[in-house]
Amino acid sequence: ETLISGAKDDPANAEKFLNVVQRHARRLTFLIEDLLTLSALESGSVSLEQSSLSAFTAANRVAEDLRAKAVAKGGRIEVEIADSLRVDADARRLHQVLVNLVDNAVKYGAENAPVTVRAAVESRGDRNGVGFAIHNLGPEITKEAQARVFERFYRVDSGRSRDLGGPGLGLSIV
Repeated sequence: ETLISGAKDDPANAEKFLNVVQRHARRLTFLIEDLLTLSALESGSVSLEQSSLSAFTAANRVAEDLRAKAVAKGGRIEVEIADSLRVDADARRLHQVLVNLVDNAVKYGAENAPVTVRAAVESRGDRNGVGFAIHNLGPEITKEAQARVFERFYRVDSGRSRDLGGPGLGLSIV
């Protein structure tokens, strides 16, 4: 409406408003993609393509993807995983989970502080697997909030989360 009302004839204002439109279109696209992913996961229609992967390589790809974001906050992403550690997983889904976790750690972590990604073999009963852990130096999350962080649309600090972007679906997908 602003562009139609005359801002299109003012190049500086037109560019400003077009950038706003583009930013909001991207946010809507991400929201729709996240909702579609959640819907597929909940319906059980997601099929996993498991293969043996290097846990280090999987985590390092995520670190590379998010490195610029960490550096912009004065931080860094460290991957502390043995080169020999293998994980049986769907590479695309593992990447999606790690991106959500590491992105949150960077986003909500302290300025000028590292985010560390670790993985190790874990045993639960008679089953072995690989557990990933993401560490940051962010503010503590209360016990009440910890119980809810995986709920869709839940935000520990809604005001701060809104400023940092994201609809509150990443951990639900995780």
